[in-house]
Amino acid sequence: MPGKPYYGIVGNGETCALISPKGSVEWLCLPRFDGKIVYSRALDPRRGEAADLKILENGKEPILQGSSQRYVNRTAVLQTTLSFGSIVAELTDFMPFNQESLFRQQKVLFRIIKIRNEGQNAADVEVKIYSGISTEKHRDVKEGVQFADDISIGFVFYGQPTM
Repeated sequence: MPGKPYYGIVGNGETCALISPKGSVEWLCLPRFDGKIVYSRALDPRRGEAADLKILENGKEPILQGSSQRYVNRTAVLQTTLSFGSIVAELTDFMPFNQESLFRQQKVLFRIIKIRNEGQNAADVEVKIYSGISTEKHRDVKEGVQFADDISIGFVFYGQPTM
């Protein structure tokens, strides 16, 4: 009997994020563990928010056929691979330590998304990222990115320290 899939975790010693086996960011507090809760679906699946990723192939949502998570070569860099038949999504999540770095004043979760079409036929593939967050300066965007070839997308979640 297969075991229950668990969350992957990435962190920087001051905060962390929980990444589900389906690639959703389901827990994140910024800028520290005792900071504001950004995503909380890990605690409350019905009411909690998450950063979700949706893949559409030729306008339809393909069936997730498999997923795996691993840490890259003895690091805290988490790689989640999602297989949808001929479409493969590879998500790479990490939080840099902030000592003497460009992001010292901000706590950052980086996500890089790489999509590959391993099928014989070219397909129209859309990637939709739902942040679950809307503020005066940010609106959740529901449009996707269309492409026929392999593509990489990167985005950053960040929070500034509270005084």
